[in-house]
Amino acid sequence: MSRKLSDIQITPLWVLKAARANLYRTGRWVDYYHVLTAFYGIPPVEGVVVNPEIPKGLPTNTIAWYTHRTKTVSTAVPNMSEQTALHEFFHHLVDEVCGSFIPDREAEDRLADSFATTVLNLEP
Repeated sequence: MSRKLSDIQITPLWVLKAARANLYRTGRWVDYYHVLTAFYGIPPVEGVVVNPEIPKGLPTNTIAWYTHRTKTVSTAVPNMSEQTALHEFFHHLVDEVCGSFIPDREAEDRLADSFATTVLNLEP
């Protein structure tokens, strides 16, 4: 059952810390995402891959992107930042919670940036 974008809550600090602990333990972003998807009760991000070839249609300065069909996050750089990881997670979250992306891609990117910044600013 699809829900609304307004049903998405900000990731609590305790969940963020658990996600970081998983990342630090394994060194894999997919394990960071497993904690977040468990909290939100959505299917997991299936993988995180380094792919320096940015897909056609995306800006040439793109750092990472989420692929709906494969439920994967791809990154053009080997060391993705947590800000970028949360931004891409937001796309997965919207896809799973709402059943699709927001029609206005620029608006969704702005929301993804805001989501990531807000979550990271929970840390005192």
